[in-house]
Amino acid sequence: MTLPPADPLPDPPVLSDAARWRTFLWLWGSQALSVLGGGLSAFAMNIYLTQSRFPLEAQKPELAAALALTGLGWGAAAILGAPLAGALADRWNRRRMMITCDLLGALLLVLGVLMVTLGTPPVWLLTLFTVGLGLVGTFHGSAFDTSYSSLVTRDRLPRANGLMQTLWSLSGLLSPALAALLISLPALARQGEMPLLAGALAGLPDGVALALGIDAGSFLLAALVVSRLHWPQPPRRDGGRGRPSLVQDMRFGWTFIGRRPALLHLLLTFAGVNLLTSGVGVLHPLLLRFTLGVPADGTGAALA
Repeated sequence: MTLPPADPLPDPPVLSDAARWRTFLWLWGSQALSVLGGGLSAFAMNIYLTQSRFPLEAQKPELAAALALTGLGWGAAAILGAPLAGALADRWNRRRMMITCDLLGALLLVLGVLMVTLGTPPVWLLTLFTVGLGLVGTFHGSAFDTSYSSLVTRDRLPRANGLMQTLWSLSGLLSPALAALLISLPALARQGEMPLLAGALAGLPDGVALALGIDAGSFLLAALVVSRLHWPQPPRRDGGRGRPSLVQDMRFGWTFIGRRPALLHLLLTFAGVNLLTSGVGVLHPLLLRFTLGVPADGTGAALA
């Protein structure tokens, strides 16, 4: 594999502790918008599958398969891509890697908007779409996590980790509510509840494309912010001499974990819990749609 050329720009100046923390806050804030946008698109895709793509009672098997395949595609891409993403984050410029992933994520979401507005995409195409988002998220996450952990000083690392956990928790709370609001906007516009937006939104069947588009905008904004930030790239311990191959770097991660039983058992515990609870993400839309949802007519439109 050919590595990207070295950054032609001069090394950024050495940052003080206060400057490092300010850089982290800007970095965290920009990525918070991206994470929130990712929650919007994930919720919107579930709504699209349950309400627009497979709305009928007779389509329960197809809907279950679509929800499972799209969820599995994202998860498999994240799991299988993590070792490669981690190794490349240690080799490539992390700032450039984050910008590239943000731009690729925005491009994928624009393609997603076109898919749901211009036709009826097959399930395999939607699965590839989620696979692409899973890969982009994994590579971006590896670059982001290794950047902020090396950017923040040790005494402020607990605060940084707390902000990161708060970010994911807030996304889980706010993203579904915001996505539900966005998805309902076209229907409200057609009912005359939002006259200022009636011309722009009334032609949309629902707000799924709107949610995906906002997510794409959050990726572009995150890329813009990161492009204006600078932080030092930690040097490799080998100094660039006798650098191991990419496969050796990936193998080193597994060896490192295997030699530490406590860490291995902790990771296996989390893996088991995630495996046992991941099916809830598929069951929730099915339960809500066919137990608490409004029935649909033959055209797939919900009856008032």
